[in-house]
Amino acid sequence: MLTAMALGVFTTGVSFAADMSNGANNFYKSDKVTMQKIAFKNQYNMNVVGNLFIPKGLNQNTKNPAIIVGHPMGAVKEQSANLYATKMAEQGFVTLSLDLSFWGKSEGQPRNAVSPDIYAEDFSAAVDFLGTRPFVNQNRIGVIGICGSRSFVISAAKIDPRMKAIATVSMYDMGAANRNGLRHSQTLEERKKSLKLQPSNATWISWVVKPNTPVERCINWMKTPPSLSVSFMISTGLREVNSLLKVDRRNLPRTQRSAVTSNL
Repeated sequence: MLTAMALGVFTTGVSFAADMSNGANNFYKSDKVTMQKIAFKNQYNMNVVGNLFIPKGLNQNTKNPAIIVGHPMGAVKEQSANLYATKMAEQGFVTLSLDLSFWGKSEGQPRNAVSPDIYAEDFSAAVDFLGTRPFVNQNRIGVIGICGSRSFVISAAKIDPRMKAIATVSMYDMGAANRNGLRHSQTLEERKKSLKLQPSNATWISWVVKPNTPVERCINWMKTPPSLSVSFMISTGLREVNSLLKVDRRNLPRTQRSAVTSNL
């Protein structure tokens, strides 16, 4: 998938090799890439924080292709986005991973709020930032959306033609999954019941991701038949999601271990 994206619009002259590893190392560091922390404003004047990855030896006197990487819903850039950004930078791309507004080190109150329109704007703001770099080709900017970010990326690309290519990882329809349950397993009456239960869901969420509970346990729980609309992971993506999100969030600064009711 990423190979097709690269060959379609961003060909750099570097061939891709298949990743045959088992699992994902979210804290992977490359000696072929330099990383610097960056920040920029979206149109709502909110500070969006990210990491800029530049291949060592990149000719900064020429215009180079660039890729923005969005993290999964409920995660931060350290969970999979940095990894994908690093790996793509190793292939010769300038890459940028970001914390979406309300998450990680980016601004936004209340924390963990779900606001798809602002998320989409964050990706357009990232294009603005990359477009001001003298070594980035404004006509060769693409985006990778991981898990929930893919829907925000597609929403952004619909109205922002500067995004020339889109690739997704573990893609799913978040809205349909929340409304209808896994594989349309939830009836309208069950949906109404889950909405009535939402005020108490904050306690349930805190239990799922409490400090002494591995994230993997939460993922395993999602594999069971859904009783609430929160069990939305598509079965084909469970193993990939498990690899990307299996990180102890206590090690990540400013990462929340609970969610607001609007997430459900």
